[in-house]
Amino acid sequence: MAYRKLSELLPVKSRDNHGSSSSSYNAYEVFGLEMGESDTTKITTSINALIAKLKAVKSESEPSVWATAAKLVQASRVILLDKEKKAALDAQLGIARSAPTPTSGSTDPLASLLPVTDPLASVLPPTPPRPQSPTAAGSTPKSPVESESSMPPGLFQGPAVTPDGSPIMRNVDEPETAGTFEPQPAIATTAAGNDPVVPKLRAGKPKIRRRKSRLGPMVMGIFTLALLAIVAVLVHFMYFSDGTLAISRSEKGITISTTPPPSEVPTVVNQPLGSSVSPATDVRPAPAKPRDPVMGNLAGNVPLPPRPTQPSPSMGDSSNATPPTESNVAIQPMPVDSPMPVAAEVTEEMRQQAEQRLAEIRSIIKTANWEAMKSIADQDIEIPMTNQQKEAARTLHNVCELSTFYRGAIEMAIPNLNTGEDLAVTENNRYVVVGKRNGILTVQADGGQKSFSIDELPMGLAHKIAAFKFDEGVLLTACRAIYQAVCAKATIGERRIGIEKLRQMPESPEGTDTQQMADMIESIWFGSPE
Repeated sequence: MAYRKLSELLPVKSRDNHGSSSSSYNAYEVFGLEMGESDTTKITTSINALIAKLKAVKSESEPSVWATAAKLVQASRVILLDKEKKAALDAQLGIARSAPTPTSGSTDPLASLLPVTDPLASVLPPTPPRPQSPTAAGSTPKSPVESESSMPPGLFQGPAVTPDGSPIMRNVDEPETAGTFEPQPAIATTAAGNDPVVPKLRAGKPKIRRRKSRLGPMVMGIFTLALLAIVAVLVHFMYFSDGTLAISRSEKGITISTTPPPSEVPTVVNQPLGSSVSPATDVRPAPAKPRDPVMGNLAGNVPLPPRPTQPSPSMGDSSNATPPTESNVAIQPMPVDSPMPVAAEVTEEMRQQAEQRLAEIRSIIKTANWEAMKSIADQDIEIPMTNQQKEAARTLHNVCELSTFYRGAIEMAIPNLNTGEDLAVTENNRYVVVGKRNGILTVQADGGQKSFSIDELPMGLAHKIAAFKFDEGVLLTACRAIYQAVCAKATIGERRIGIEKLRQMPESPEGTDTQQMADMIESIWFGSPE
C-alpha cells in the first residue's frame, strides 16, 4: 500500500516520528488552510477536494490510517462549517476576528432634496422601539455553506440556513414531504436595512378525522366463519359418514382423493369363478406334513407348533376350536381287516376314474377356482389309484393348499391397511391407500384412483400386501411363486417367472417338493415339461 502516514493523506506536516496523535492537528491544518481563514468558498473547495482525495486513495491506503484520516476530516469539517465552533477554535488559537465590512448600498440621487427629519413626527404618536436583529446587534452575519459531495448521506451535512444566517422557516400550510423541504424566500428588510420584516404565520387547518371503515372486520369475520365451516364439514365427513379422505403426493403434485359411500362403490364384474371374499379363518396354512390322498388322515391329526407371525392355520372354524393335545387327539389305528390297496390291485377302470379326478383338479387350478381349490386343500382324494397317481394327487394338493394360504393372507391384510398408507412396490411404482370396503381396495396411482378386488390386484401390489402377514423365509418364497404361477391375473411371463423361482429354491417347505410342484404347474399351463 502507498499511503501509510497521515501526512501522506492530509496536507499536514509529518509528526509521526514525534509521537503526536491525530488530535494534535487543528481544523485549519487538516484542510491546508491559513489560520483564521474566513472565506467560505475557499473552505468549501478545500473540504470537497480533500474528501474526493480520500475516496480515491482508499484502496491504496492502510485501513487504520485511512479511517483515522476520515474521522479527522469529518471532525474538522463540522468545526469549520459551524460558526460558533469555528469562533471557539479561533479564540483557542488566539486569532482576532475582524468586524464585517458593511456593504455600501446604491446612492440615492434625491437624498439631498429630502428633509432630514420626518415632518409628520410631531403629529404621529411615538412608535415603540423595534427589537434589534442579530445583524444590527453587531453579530457577524452567517453565510450558508452547502457542501455537495458523494459521501454517504449525513456524513458531512451541515444545517440549512437562509442568506442572513437565520434558520429556514417553513410555511405551516404546506404539507411536509418525507426527507425533503423547500426553503422559503429570504426575509425582506426595511429601507434602512436594519430591522427584518417578520412574515405572518397562518394557523394550520384542523385535521378532519375520517371514520374507520367497518369493511375490514366484516371480511375477517366472514373468512373465519368459512374456515370453521370447512373444518366442520371435514370432521363430519371423516367421523360421521362412510366416506374416507386420502392425500397423496406424486410427480404431478398433491392429490386429495375421497371414497364414495357404500351405495356409490362400483360393483366389480367379471370376477373369476370362486373369487368371492371368504372369512379370514378360512386361510389355509402351509402343510405340516405330507398327507396321503388315498388313505387320508388315518395316522392322526397332530399339528406342528403354529408360526407366530403367519396367519393362524385352521381347519374349519378356528374361533371355537380347542387346541389339540395328546389327551384329546384320537389316534385311529389302521384296521387290520382293511389292508391298503396296492398298485397291482388297481383295475383299469379305477385307474381311469382316478385319472379323470386328477384332470378335474388340474382344470380347477388352471381356472383359478379358489373355492374349489380350498375344498381340495381341506379334503382328501379317497379313491383307488396307482402310486404314480398318488404322487400327482399329493403334488396337486400341495399346490392348492399353498396358493389358497397365500391368497388368504392377502385377504386378511387388506382390512388392516391404513388410509393414506404408501405402498411402494418399486421406486417408480407406488400406490396410496384411499379406502377399503367389502373386499374392494381403492388406491391412488399415477393413472388416477383405481379400485381392485382381491383377484384383480396387480401382482406387485398383491405381493406387497401379503408380505405384511409373512416372515421372510422358504414358506413365503414358495407361496409367492405358486400364487404368481396360478393366479388368473398373472400374465404368461409372470407365470414362467413364478415357475422358475419355485424350481430354483434350494429347499422346500416341510412336507412338499418344490420341483414336483413346478413341474406340475408347468404341465397344467404349458404342457408336459421337457
